[in-house]
Order: sequence, then C-alpha cells, then structure tokens
Amino acid sequence: MSPRPTCHAHCQVIYSVVVRTDWATMEWPSQEPGRAGTFPGVPAYSEVLRALDEAGCTWETYEPLTCDDQCAIRVPASGAIFVFDTEDVADPLLCSVSVAVHRPHSCG
Repeated sequence: MSPRPTCHAHCQVIYSVVVRTDWATMEWPSQEPGRAGTFPGVPAYSEVLRALDEAGCTWETYEPLTCDDQCAIRVPASGAIFVFDTEDVADPLLCSVSVAVHRPHSCG
C-alpha cells in the first residue's frame, strides 16, 4: 500500500461557493483595489438565459432542484447551478447561484 500524497503547500480547498442574488442591488469587487461595483439583483429567468446564450454557455434543466415553487438550470462546463423562484411570478426570479463540484485535491 502506497502512502497518500500530502499537500505540502497547506492549501485550502474550496468545496462550494453560493451567491445569493435575491437582493435589490449587489456589490462586487471591481478591478480597482478597494472599490466595488453595484449591480441590480434578482435577475429574471429570461435575462439569465439570454446572458448565458450571448456568452456561448450551454445550459440544461437541473431536475434535482426543480419542484413546485422553484426551477433550476445547470451549466455543464462549470457545474454552476442557478435556482429560480417560480412562486407568483410570470418570469421566475434568480435566488441563488452555486458551484459545488467535488474534484480530487491535485496540489499534493
């Protein structure tokens, strides 16, 4: 039996990232140090699909998170999952985006 590789860099592996998008506005870091950009929150399903299509990102319905009051899509290239609230709206509203891909730890 060979020993398991050890990470000598003492890195920290990020297993998932979740971004809430159901705020009226959101602030994200800009390319200028110490400054943030403000963006509208709560994008609609049609806006997200249009942006993905314009960026050339293919997407698919993500059945495990699609139910009575929400629907979800997944971008296979990145594993990003977009969850939309479908309750009482004509065009579902984005409530979160997450990436939770379990890849092997490769820095060891």
